[in-house]
Amino acid sequence: MARARPHVRPARAHRLPRRTHARPLVVVVDDIAHTGGTAFTGQVDALRADEVHAHLDAVVAQAGHIDISVNAIGVDHVQGVPLTAIPLADFLVPVTTYTTSQFLTATAAARHMIPRRSGSILFISTTAAVVTLPSDGFGVACAAVEALAQQLAGELGPDGIRVDCLRPDAIAESAHRGSHTRTYGHAPLHTPG
Repeated sequence: MARARPHVRPARAHRLPRRTHARPLVVVVDDIAHTGGTAFTGQVDALRADEVHAHLDAVVAQAGHIDISVNAIGVDHVQGVPLTAIPLADFLVPVTTYTTSQFLTATAAARHMIPRRSGSILFISTTAAVVTLPSDGFGVACAAVEALAQQLAGELGPDGIRVDCLRPDAIAESAHRGSHTRTYGHAPLHTPG
């Protein structure tokens, strides 16, 4: 949601899809409107190919093209459990959910960007992709998202489409909101290799 603010230009229309009603997203839309821009929200289940394609088709029908695609899906999953202690079903939740949603949204957006030979796709990962800590399936999911971004960058670069993967570090405010990351400050994290 906050990712939209730095990119707001009054002459552009911004579309901010979400899966459910999200009050913070409404605040961002209002902020964009107050700066002279235009923003719309749409409800999309990023795990359903038909909804992703229908949403992007509607965006292109209204705006004419897609400039930037960012998927910031959140997944409620078991956290902080070592791989040796987590059941397979719990391990697979973040792996399947993150990779499926990122694949669906990025490839659907790319199909609209290829004819224009222009566009940018941004993936979001975390340091869980490269540090050793009890990250259940989340670390594996982040590593898979980074590999997907790298693969798409190689495929789409010749078509003029930029693919990047942002790996921000821990967000301090999340610990205050109950995130499991509040316990990681008490022990050093180790990067393999």
